[in-house]
Amino acid sequence: MGALLYYPFVVPPPEIIYQSLLYWDGFASVVPQEKRFYDRAVPAPLKELGDRGLYRPLTVRAPLYGADWRSTWAKALSSQLRRMAVQPGVRTEPAFHVWPTKLPNRIERELLRLRLATWPDDSGPLVVPRPVGELIIATLAREIAVDLEERADGALYPYTDSPTARRQTMHMTVRGDREAAWEVELGRVLPTPAPTTSLSDVLAFRERHADERARLMRAVHRLLGDLRRDYEHPSDVITELRRELDEAAEEHRSAGRAAGIAWASRSVAATVGVAAAALGALVVPDAAWLMGAVSGYAINIATREIRPMLAYRPGRDDFSYLHKVRKELR
Repeated sequence: MGALLYYPFVVPPPEIIYQSLLYWDGFASVVPQEKRFYDRAVPAPLKELGDRGLYRPLTVRAPLYGADWRSTWAKALSSQLRRMAVQPGVRTEPAFHVWPTKLPNRIERELLRLRLATWPDDSGPLVVPRPVGELIIATLAREIAVDLEERADGALYPYTDSPTARRQTMHMTVRGDREAAWEVELGRVLPTPAPTTSLSDVLAFRERHADERARLMRAVHRLLGDLRRDYEHPSDVITELRRELDEAAEEHRSAGRAAGIAWASRSVAATVGVAAAALGALVVPDAAWLMGAVSGYAINIATREIRPMLAYRPGRDDFSYLHKVRKELR
């Protein structure tokens, strides 16, 4: 099923940890390379989940770590940082802390050169304006996910609870063209254990009901993959998969209720880049237009436009996820 790659911070909030344990193969986040910073950035509970194979700390590697500015993503990022450096008010934005060696060394030097970062204490984090930090980490997360997939090192799906970080990287490009994408609301189909649920109960449910979890996520990934490939007929995709999703979602929720888990539904949106053949050919409305009922709930499919994703590779299922709100959906 793949794992979630959480950004822009090291430690996800509890509800995202629970989602990753129930619906994916676990989660990852980008951490500092240097041990003295890693030990301070990664708390003991994450290390314990790592020992169980459910959390993966990731560091940027060569050639990403070198960031020689010749690659597409590095050129785009460097250009955006230079624009930010001359924008009025950027340096007065709220502070964002980034542990040293979490970023490629060239990017750290570039931030200091452009006076977009300060390092008040050489044992502590770099301090950058929040929009700058979110942009850099979001871009790295997407590139790390593609880098690992191309090395056959496991599928990772970028996942954030920061709308601005997601929006910045979705709209950054070295070209000016735009592409269509589907945005699919999945929160009601993928309920999260209520905050009062203990981590041990979530882990026990994960192990006891592996088949139900896998069936639901196979149905969800099939939905997203078919929407990407059959972009001209989304209603046909919903019609074909409705029964499979209905049954899988209800089976999963019933298993949770039987285990004493109280479910809470929170907004989770998946962005699906359409197939390459659709570029420039898909005419999409501005508003949400398709609702597909699943187990008494609804999957909302809206259309949007994005810039070509820096991490996009032809033939790759390019999904990313946004945890939009922390309040429960009613």
